[in-house]
Amino acid sequence: MTTFSSMPVAAARGEAKRGIPRAVVWLLLLCAALGLYLFVIEPGLDRYTKDSALAATREARLREYARSGDRLRTAGQAVSLGVRKFGEIAMPGDPQKRPLEFGSVVDDILRNNQITDVTSSTRSSPMNTGALPTYVKGLGGGGGASREAKVERVVKKLSFAATPEQFASALAELEKHPLVVTISDLRVRQGDGDDKADRKLRIDMDVETWVSAAVANAMTRSAASPAAGSKAGAEKPAEKPVDKPAEKPADKAGEKASEKASDKSGGGS
Repeated sequence: MTTFSSMPVAAARGEAKRGIPRAVVWLLLLCAALGLYLFVIEPGLDRYTKDSALAATREARLREYARSGDRLRTAGQAVSLGVRKFGEIAMPGDPQKRPLEFGSVVDDILRNNQITDVTSSTRSSPMNTGALPTYVKGLGGGGGASREAKVERVVKKLSFAATPEQFASALAELEKHPLVVTISDLRVRQGDGDDKADRKLRIDMDVETWVSAAVANAMTRSAASPAAGSKAGAEKPAEKPVDKPAEKPADKAGEKASEKASDKSGGGS
């Protein structure tokens, strides 16, 4: 049963319902549907697309790995044989720290084998060809896309005298150490004088390690070239004005004489 107090409330509700146009209702529904698509459905579709592309890439890599199984086994056997023959080899290290560690290792090995009076010098040179420079270059050198990595050879030249037993022991330890990647040069000759009396040999050898340094790539260098050119153009000194040569007195006198002769001829006419 409807009471007298509830009748105005019902009438107000009926007026409120009748007061909302149907176009506004459809507009609100459209906005709700659009928000649902933009904030729920579209991000889900984007995530699905990215995950599908990533899955396809990984699947292709796994298939390639499965197809190259024999080649990888052969490469693994070659690496294992190289380690058994030559020992572990350290990958190229930091260009600041590796040469110090390398020099300390070489000095300790020579000292432990009672080899003294050693003359040494160190030089470096780039390694431009081969599988290792290509591999390291592909890894990049850090510092953004404008940098790439290169491999450098750090060679320590040694010259000393040692007995055959000392030399053989030091050589074996150098070849086994991971930081000594190769002995690129070795010359052994018989000692003379006191060295010959002490059964000592004269040894000259080059021991080598590798470092990896980051350098600017060609894109950065080409981008910097216009700036360098504009700077050079801005710093170019202004050209000095060229002074005209002074007129000679004889030339001036000739000009005056010709002017007088022309005046006289004009007056006679």
